[in-house]
Amino acid sequence: MKIREVNENKKQFISLLLLADEQESMVDRYLEKGNMYVLEDGNVKAECVVTDEGNEILEIKNIAVDVVMLLCMYQLK
Repeated sequence: MKIREVNENKKQFISLLLLADEQESMVDRYLEKGNMYVLEDGNVKAECVVTDEGNEILEIKNIAVDVVMLLCMYQLK
């Protein structure tokens, strides 16, 4: 498994983003200004979007785990 930062085409993960935030209009507000990270092991298992709010404050705006993908991964081991 590895964690990588996503710098382009963040909306490709919209189905996972919407698990944590049901309103796509809200996701659009923070998605481009935030840093996005995904956990991968062949497929994307989880994602997190973090924004810099200033004054050394970081805020997790969205975090979601694809439980089905994680369960499949552990059953294969």
